[in-house]
Amino acid sequence: WTYRAALGSFFSPDDLILLERTQGLRPALPTFWRYLSGDVYFRALFPVFRSNPLPYLTVNWILHGFNVALLYAWTRRAGAVFSPRRSPPDCSVRRGFSIRSSRRWSAWGTCLPSCSR
Repeated sequence: WTYRAALGSFFSPDDLILLERTQGLRPALPTFWRYLSGDVYFRALFPVFRSNPLPYLTVNWILHGFNVALLYAWTRRAGAVFSPRRSPPDCSVRRGFSIRSSRRWSAWGTCLPSCSR
């Protein structure tokens, strides 16, 4: 919800280049760089949305939210504990999560050796 203002923005310069490639105004590059999020995404949506940025940004926003929900579910299944409060002093992960296993990990993937049990 924090990024709801992003729906009022315009395309980024990279998006404009991808839209030009989709319309044949610029040659396509034989590379897999941004293949799914660039070429496939714009080729699939351009016939429907044309050059209006709002629908593209809305789809992107929805996909982002879906990915956040999947990540949350995946980390919960892995044993992550989410708490807005401070963690115990022996595990100084202030915000984020730690996965309960033989070692605890911070939200950034850094092992906290003092929390090993």
